Amino acid sequence: METGKVVIVKGAGKGIGGCIARDYASHDFNVVLADIDHKQHFSGRVGKPDDIARACLYLTDDGNNFINGTNIITDGGMTRKMICEL
Repeated sequence: METGKVVIVKGAGKGIGGCIARDYASHDFNVVLADIDHKQHFSGRVGKPDDIARACLYLTDDGNNFINGTNIITDGGMTRKMICEL
């Protein structure tokens, strides 16, 4: 995440307004994930590459140029769920 902050600061004024902190995204459809893998997320499933891609498209859309200095956590709620369940 610190690297993302540096990119945001260095990219200010150059069209870089945010970064994405992503969770594990399953891309190997031959791997069978256990129920617990999916239950770790509020969304009820492990992320897919398309989930990360949509966050990238959101940040790169010209209409979203007022979004600056942010880190979009794309993890299906896993980060918050882990904090709540401690």
